[in-house]
Amino acid sequence: MNILVTGPPRSGKTTLIKNIVEELNKKTIGFITEEFLKQGKRVGFKIKTFSGLESMLASIDNKHTSVFVGKYGVFLENLELVLETLEKELKTGSYDLIVVDEIGKMELSSKRFRDFITESLDLGKVFGSIMLYDNAFTKSVKERTDTKVYTLTRGSWVNVKNKILEDLKS
Repeated sequence: MNILVTGPPRSGKTTLIKNIVEELNKKTIGFITEEFLKQGKRVGFKIKTFSGLESMLASIDNKHTSVFVGKYGVFLENLELVLETLEKELKTGSYDLIVVDEIGKMELSSKRFRDFITESLDLGKVFGSIMLYDNAFTKSVKERTDTKVYTLTRGSWVNVKNKILEDLKS
């Protein structure tokens, strides 16, 4: 069973995922996307794998790209390098959980990423986050019969965490 969390930006999706992964203590592959701050202001996003690879995903300073999400220029080549590592890890089969944070606009600009998500979901071990507002791809992911989607709000954080922990432990 795949488990995804959705909710508005800054509702705590990444924090929830990190807390649950830490609490479960399972063999995990995948990635987390985190804000990159300069003087307290968000200027981009980093992508970090559980195997230790870290790279810039997008930045307001990246003007040398054809892919922009809002004011952020996406580093597709960095995403591709991360995907190369993740694809190798996926093939090993030596993991309990595939963390995907996030299935969002920046990541979805890569066909290779969409293929990686589909392949991972087919294994039934995905725990991650997905953008709130749908496009054709995210709608199809949320409608999969092997995928449970929880909507996160600030008021539902603890309740959603407990439900997900219950699901992942069973």
